[in-house]
Amino acid sequence: MHSVFVKKNFILVCLLITATSYAYTLKTGARYYIIKSVPSDSLKKTALSDTLHSNDTLTKVMPKKHFLDAKVTYSATDSMIVDMKNKKAYLYNNAVVVYQDMKLTAGYIELDFGNNLVNATSRKDSAGNKVQKPVSEQKAEKFTAENITYNFKTKRGKIKDVITQQGQGYIHGSDIKKDSSNVFFVANGKYTTCDQQHPHFYIGAKKVKVIPNEKIITGPARLVIFDIPTPLIVPFGLFPNQQRRTSGILIPAYGYSPNWGYYLQQGGFYFGKHENIDLALRGNIYTNGSFLVNALSNYNKRYGYNGNINISFSHYVQGTNNFVDRNTPRENDYSLKWLYTKDPKSNPGSSFSANVNVVSNGFNNFNASSVGATAHLSNTFVSNVTYSKSFTGTPFNISLSGTHSQNTLTRTINITLPQLTVNMNRIYPLKSLAPAHGIAHQFFEKFGISATANAKNTISTGDSILFTRNTLNQMTNGAQLIIPMSTSVNLLKYFNFTPSVNTTTNIYFKSVQENYDVSQKKLDTVTVNGTKITPTYNISAKLSTLVYGNYYFKSKRLKQIRHVMTPAVTATYIPDYYLNKYGYYKTVKDTLASPIIYSPFQNGIYGAPPPGKSSNIAFSINNTLEAKVKTKTDSGMVTKKVMLIQQLLISTSYNPIADSLRLQPFNIQARTLLFKTLNVNTSAIVDPYQTVTSEGITTRINKLELENFRLGRLTTANIALGTTLHSKKTSAKNIPARTNTSYGYVDFDIPWNLNISYNFNYQPGIALPITQALTFSGDLSLTKKWKIRGTSGYDIKNNKITYTTINIHRDLHCWEMSFNWIPLGQFQSYTIMINVKASTLKDLHVKRSRSWQDYQQ
Repeated sequence: MHSVFVKKNFILVCLLITATSYAYTLKTGARYYIIKSVPSDSLKKTALSDTLHSNDTLTKVMPKKHFLDAKVTYSATDSMIVDMKNKKAYLYNNAVVVYQDMKLTAGYIELDFGNNLVNATSRKDSAGNKVQKPVSEQKAEKFTAENITYNFKTKRGKIKDVITQQGQGYIHGSDIKKDSSNVFFVANGKYTTCDQQHPHFYIGAKKVKVIPNEKIITGPARLVIFDIPTPLIVPFGLFPNQQRRTSGILIPAYGYSPNWGYYLQQGGFYFGKHENIDLALRGNIYTNGSFLVNALSNYNKRYGYNGNINISFSHYVQGTNNFVDRNTPRENDYSLKWLYTKDPKSNPGSSFSANVNVVSNGFNNFNASSVGATAHLSNTFVSNVTYSKSFTGTPFNISLSGTHSQNTLTRTINITLPQLTVNMNRIYPLKSLAPAHGIAHQFFEKFGISATANAKNTISTGDSILFTRNTLNQMTNGAQLIIPMSTSVNLLKYFNFTPSVNTTTNIYFKSVQENYDVSQKKLDTVTVNGTKITPTYNISAKLSTLVYGNYYFKSKRLKQIRHVMTPAVTATYIPDYYLNKYGYYKTVKDTLASPIIYSPFQNGIYGAPPPGKSSNIAFSINNTLEAKVKTKTDSGMVTKKVMLIQQLLISTSYNPIADSLRLQPFNIQARTLLFKTLNVNTSAIVDPYQTVTSEGITTRINKLELENFRLGRLTTANIALGTTLHSKKTSAKNIPARTNTSYGYVDFDIPWNLNISYNFNYQPGIALPITQALTFSGDLSLTKKWKIRGTSGYDIKNNKITYTTINIHRDLHCWEMSFNWIPLGQFQSYTIMINVKASTLKDLHVKRSRSWQDYQQ
């Protein structure tokens, strides 16, 4: 609350202060006016109470005149003294002056309206400490100083002992001058990216010029770390200081490799001025003649799309840099990676995405330092480009795609380009014809039909002959139409009956014809061009239900066990497409051998129709088991559900029209969670038939293992265990009180995380029937600044450690240290890096590394 005190018998009509001389008509010759805080009951007596804030802050406004662009507003929370004769104002405690886009705050501010000056300094508290240092804010610029002097008219200023932030960096200076174009000239300047008042490191120079939102220029400069001058001296310094995009040189890293010689890596040029796209051109060069060139472009349009494209080409010369002759092996390799994602908001109802990853066989091996530490472990690469569109108000949608997969070990490539798919979602055409009640009502109402049309062109070949004419002629193509129809009916309240008919129509543009050459005594296969259609169908019916079993107990904790079974029987019928009336299979006869049966469509993209009549009956039963137990909690005893078995699935099938071996092996799968942390997944295949071995070949025979008093013969078994262990989160109430002792407080609650998995496989009858694998990974935070990560495994069969990585990271505030190490195996290597965090000084680093190729001399 405020009031205004004036000299006795003095009436102040108005108080308007400007930067030029004013004529005040006053009834007395009073020279000073003091405005300060007073009790709230005096507020009603003031004549200027409308200029006061409710938070005990006084505000005055200096009106705009011809030489100023805007009003000057100033305030203070303690008091303001206005000297009318000398045209000055003195602001005490939390003083604020605002002019245009500049805001100045300080403990004490002096306004000189006659000379258009403002001077700001800190003030001292009751203990004699300096508080409320002057802070100047103008647009994105903000700095703190010991003293600030500024001229409203010329827009020039002088600043003492300043700290100002420029982009990601900070400027420290003993004396700074600011000109009318907002350029700063700093004496005894320090440039750093450390935000501490006393920075851990800086680049010191006697003269520094700061052009806001453009650049920082220094004279001769030296790097100083922890106040220790280093021998790193440069004749001048130039640092970017822009918020907008720009272009520039990418400084290379240098080093030495025993295999490749001296090198420069990742040097080049960056083009970044465009708002939606950039381009980085980089290269590696080695003294033994090896090199790599790379182009990386990122693109992004808001509400449109985003992604990147990365293209690399390398020439690798094997051998040391000391001697490379004409016969030294050379490798030319390439890599293409393209990622594109369309924003769904740009065009609802359609989407486009691309994820292309194509590499040559040796690229990841010879360029491990450029592609990542673990990239050389991959040997399978896949790509997918897809466009899709749905049509509003209709059940139809289409997609057009291309796919690629390659294996660098087998050197095979599979390409599908293009592939067109048209889908019709499930519709219920007879729903309006459904009777009023009964089974017929369910049958008509739930009768549904859908359709999928697919057309594609594929090729599978070796990577070295992919683009030859002969390979392109071997492409296979065709079209397919699948129409499933089904309905669902409830029988006897508890059973669900689902009959269905599935039709498949394949369209081939090429077929084969085989003829027996009597003179050569061999089969000749001839490719026949022309369109041929193979319609097929199958009929199936499924009957399923749910069975519940409850077991109750009188114990104190265990109250109930619930068993849920889901049995299902599915019968399927497929006609015998061997029959001549279909024309899907033909016979070739020769004079010496038995007739040979083949299908003209056996090499087709969708294969030949299934041979032989099939009447298959599939059986499955799925089980879940859970318990209800009493558990004591803070609120008392409560009942909780505990899952004992999440899934236990047993399935098999039976072909009643087969000549023999009608019953298929039993497939058993189970999974559960033990102790709330241990995931258990098991599977097994049990064959119900016996086998005989003759001349090293094992054959199944039409005799059940039941004759040997066994349900079956275990052919495959797998057990997979996995768990994640981690430290407990410490709540505030569990943290011991901090005591004011010489030893301080030590927190031993170290955050950590550990993932462990174990896999056991058993397959009798092969050379190595048992395989076991143990893998683990995790991280450990020793402190908030130290982080350790690692991955490893153990080969139980060979009794040795598998692929292992160790990563150590240390946060050094404005610096960071990382250590990446592969200690064992073929790919052992290490990299040590100490670098400045801020990207502005990312080239200020120390790096020592040795790649896995350097160990192979």
